[in-house]
Amino acid sequence: MIKKKVNIIIFSGILTVLIMPFVFAGFVDWVKEITGKATQDTVDINISVVGSYSPTIQVHNSTMDNGNINDGPNEGDSYTNMVINITVYDGDGYGNINDSSVNMNLSKGGQTTRVASCSHSEDYSIYYANYTCSVSMAWWDGSGIWTINATISDNNANSGENSSMTFFVGVTDAFVMNPTVLTWNDLTAGGTNQEANENILMNNTGNVAKYINVNATNLYGETDSNLALWAGNFTVKNAAGCEGTAMVVNTFVNVTSTALPVGNFTLNDGSTGQENVYVCLEQAGSELTAQAYSTGNADWAFKIVTQ
Repeated sequence: MIKKKVNIIIFSGILTVLIMPFVFAGFVDWVKEITGKATQDTVDINISVVGSYSPTIQVHNSTMDNGNINDGPNEGDSYTNMVINITVYDGDGYGNINDSSVNMNLSKGGQTTRVASCSHSEDYSIYYANYTCSVSMAWWDGSGIWTINATISDNNANSGENSSMTFFVGVTDAFVMNPTVLTWNDLTAGGTNQEANENILMNNTGNVAKYINVNATNLYGETDSNLALWAGNFTVKNAAGCEGTAMVVNTFVNVTSTALPVGNFTLNDGSTGQENVYVCLEQAGSELTAQAYSTGNADWAFKIVTQ
């Protein structure tokens, strides 16, 4: 009898455990029905996980088109065009790279920053993309070390930058001048302070500021070559009027008032990359006779020297 009673108690306990969840669930529904309030509810949760890799950039400055940039940029109004390739790696795949975000510039202290135009060229090996950037260097861009800065972003707003690569720009010494012929109105023997009808405009077509040196020769009579307008009677300066730097025959003389700066001379403002040179005959000898006087085969020479 005692053993049977124990079996009934155990069975009843099992029923209680099995039935309670259903009773409790019904109780919750009943509370919600009579009060309009829930003691328990559920919510859906959605989380999007984006890529965590930032793009990295490798710059290949060996791909510059102009291999002679070390010798200086092209002179004159001709720009030096270069091509620089970059490779971008993104651990989330090249499809995550924002092709339109690639930027590159070339910079040096005290110089105008040159901005490149970049375009996508190819993708490969799931994670890599190549880009080609072209940039133009001006003839007045300074000599020395320039820094290449490249940046790019991906579609998850992660960004990458590389400014570790540099390149060297050499020196270009060059100029042009106009006119190459100077004339005077008719002179009187013994006359003084006679300026040339023209002044010479010099344009710096290189990337280094310069001083101007002039080598003067005598102007001999074309009929009687024993007479001459002597080189030492001429002066040169950077403004109209006489009393400039005196010339010395067959000798380069530094015209101290002049300086030829670097810059875009095509602005033609008389100062940017330009210098004006004026020549004056201070004294015509009283012994001169009426005839033409010229340099013949011994023209005056102009040269530029480093400041």
